[in-house]
Amino acid sequence: MLVEIFTINPLESGESLKKLNSFLSTHKILTMRKEVIQYDGNSYWSFAIEY
Repeated sequence: MLVEIFTINPLESGESLKKLNSFLSTHKILTMRKEVIQYDGNSYWSFAIEY
């Protein structure tokens, strides 16, 4: 089992979402956990994906 982590800024999500969607469509996903995180006054989506 391997793990990949994606962190996405919702205000600048274009390229990050493309990378996440590409990864999801080309790997067998076992589990995925998503969280909204706060860092330095900004909010981000963080995805931890086991594949």
